[in-house]
Amino acid sequence: KFAAIVGPTLMGYVGLVTGNPRLGILSLIILFFVGGFILMKVDLDEGERIAKEYLSKE
Repeated sequence: KFAAIVGPTLMGYVGLVTGNPRLGILSLIILFFVGGFILMKVDLDEGERIAKEYLSKE
């Protein structure tokens, strides 16, 4: 839900300020790369271990 508000707002704002809608789209592409970089840093094995510990306590 956050992305549904931030994405179009950012795209519109950048397009309005720069006068170039292509730069608005570029700002969204940059956000996708930042999100991908953050996801690459997630340790899946650690997450699985934590989830198993949590479920075993129930």
